[in-house]
Amino acid sequence: MAQGKKTVKGDTSDAWESLTDLQRNYVVNLASGMTQIAAYKAAGYSHENMSDPAIRVNASRLRNSPNIALILDTLAAESLDAARVTMSDHLSELARLRMRAEASGNYGAAVQAEQLRGKAGGLYVEQHREVAEDPLTILEEIRKLDPDLADVLQGGGETKH
Repeated sequence: MAQGKKTVKGDTSDAWESLTDLQRNYVVNLASGMTQIAAYKAAGYSHENMSDPAIRVNASRLRNSPNIALILDTLAAESLDAARVTMSDHLSELARLRMRAEASGNYGAAVQAEQLRGKAGGLYVEQHREVAEDPLTILEEIRKLDPDLADVLQGGGETKH
C-alpha cells in the first residue's frame, strides 16, 4: 500500500495502477481543473469524428467508472480536509498575529486581532436596533421616559432638577 493514499473509501494505489495511460491523463486533467470534455480531449482520446454530445457522454462515463470515481472522489475529500479551517487553528493564528503586532508596536492591529479572536469565539454579539425616523415619534418615546426633557427638546420649557 502506498503511503499517503489511504482513505476512508480504501487504498487508491490499486485503482491508479489499474488505469491506462489515457485514463491517468484524464484524471490528472480533471484534477487540475479542466472540464470533463476538455480533460477527455487533452488526455488523448480520439474525438475528431465525434459530436460534442457524444464526447460529453464518453467523458461522463469515464468520470463515473469505478476506479476513476474512487480516485477523484478521494482527491476531492483530501482537498476539502486540507482547506478546512478549524476554530482552534483560527484562534491560534489570530493569537500569533496579535503577539507579532504587539511586539512590533502596532497596537491597533494587536487589538483588532484580539477582537477577531473574541468574535470567532462567540464573545461578541452584533446588535442592530431600528430607530424610528419620525422625530415626533422619537419625542413621544422620550416623553414617556422623561416628560420634562421632552418639553425642553420641543422648546417649551426648562428641565427641573
